[in-house]
Amino acid sequence: DCAFAMSKMTQWRVSKMTCDWLAEFGGFLFSEGLSDGSIAEYSRILRQFLRDCPNPLSASTNDIVRFFSKRCWSPATMQLALATLKRFFRFLVAEGFRSDDPTAFLQPPKVPKPLPRYLSQTEVAQLLDRLTEVWVYGRKRKHRQFRLTVRDSAILELLYSAGLRVGELVKLKVSDIDLDAQIVRVNGKGSKERICFFGRVAKERLMAWLDERQRWLQVKKVASDWLFIGKRSPLRPLRRETVIRLVNRYSVATIGKRISPHWLRHSFASHLLAGGANIVAIAELLGHSRLTTTERYCFVVPSLLRAHYAFHPKAKGGESDD
Repeated sequence: DCAFAMSKMTQWRVSKMTCDWLAEFGGFLFSEGLSDGSIAEYSRILRQFLRDCPNPLSASTNDIVRFFSKRCWSPATMQLALATLKRFFRFLVAEGFRSDDPTAFLQPPKVPKPLPRYLSQTEVAQLLDRLTEVWVYGRKRKHRQFRLTVRDSAILELLYSAGLRVGELVKLKVSDIDLDAQIVRVNGKGSKERICFFGRVAKERLMAWLDERQRWLQVKKVASDWLFIGKRSPLRPLRRETVIRLVNRYSVATIGKRISPHWLRHSFASHLLAGGANIVAIAELLGHSRLTTTERYCFVVPSLLRAHYAFHPKAKGGESDD
């Protein structure tokens, strides 16, 4: 009994220490300007590491290598996990908990970056124009009283019209929308604010949703600042998982293709580029901190590359003057 009690006490101490490390690290990440989603991912990976190595103050490089060797992760996940541990041990050194960083000489695996996947303009038109014709909520006809397609049409139209990330969309408040100017103020990655624009159709669908949203709130007898809300909990913003699921269902029902919300963001960028928009302006609209991230879209618009090659002196078979 005494040994069992001691074991329980040790487990409790380890558990409490893990919670303390997670809380301290979460505060450190927040101070560095990371988003809630990134903090959650880093904390998830750190929790796994602390389960294998409860005392990070004595962890060695071999312990970290052993931690990775036990897991059959993809290169992308390995890269994220190593980035998490590098940040964590940098935090320990900065706070004076350790004098050395056991991850200093560890290099992340190279991850091939796939080209962005996007829809053609015809597919986007079919998707957005047929949203009200389909019902993606199964047999629960009682949901029709909330006119969910009014909200969903505004969501999908705004994702494509403004090129938003799903995490940015769900954090929007009513005050972030200016219908007259047709602009939306977005809080992007790293708490970086930017202005995005949306078209006439998006404006019309947002106006319809704002009217329907007000009716929802009157039925629930509550007030909410969030732009997109759910039928059950209007006091909280719509969950990003809900938006991902909705886009998936609507795309299958309208164009027979399973897509994620990020496909609409990629389509936004690719269609702007194909229309002749400046790549620097597109980077600003997307909220990219590095132009190299935006340059990937050049490889998915081959017609644009051919159009630019027309400026080459040899493009038409002629000789240059030099």
